[in-house]
Amino acid sequence: MVYNISIQSYHMATYLYGKLNIPSKENPRLDPLSTLVKLAILSKKPEGTKLSLESNYINFTEPSHWIVQGIIRTYQRDSYNDLRDLTKTLHKAVDWYSNDPTIETIIKLAIQGLEMLKKTYGKTGKADAVQSYIDILNGIKKEDLSLAKDPNSEGTLDDIKLHQILKEVWDKNDISIILGFFERIEKASSDEEINDSIKGIEVILKSNHKKIEQQVRILSSIQ
Repeated sequence: MVYNISIQSYHMATYLYGKLNIPSKENPRLDPLSTLVKLAILSKKPEGTKLSLESNYINFTEPSHWIVQGIIRTYQRDSYNDLRDLTKTLHKAVDWYSNDPTIETIIKLAIQGLEMLKKTYGKTGKADAVQSYIDILNGIKKEDLSLAKDPNSEGTLDDIKLHQILKEVWDKNDISIILGFFERIEKASSDEEINDSIKGIEVILKSNHKKIEQQVRILSSIQ
């Protein structure tokens, strides 16, 4: 039965591949705080869950959907770049949030999520990439910012403008609500409760993502 479902999923994904026309992506732009929260959510997902990028937003693919994921990721031209694109984002997260104690819990959970992802990839190059991300975030925990910070970060004008946009979108109330959801997840007694809390976090992430994209488009149009 599982085999038949997998074959059906494969044929459906192949059909979609032939019908859809999704443009190739260029230079994904990820929000550092949203990325940390997404990695924190990953720590609460089933083992084997993977990440993918679409329109500057991180999505999850659980093990039961791997066959469809393989086709779609190929079509969207996502693969190793999905992981490589996280490097600068996590370095920015360190630069921007290393001195913010309210983010500490999120960083701790993000590291746990990366540990799970590393286990999923086994002894591969992707696992090595994930370990480098763990090292970046562990640099914050150990207060060894020489390990965590990007030596090539120069604080360009574009970085400064982007940081201003992100500051306007995120507020302490958003973070407080997200932390509250993670506390509920820790106390949850069922998968349904966990999934409900994750959906609550995603509502905030998607709302802020839309605001960020709108502001960046406005900024790009006046440059």
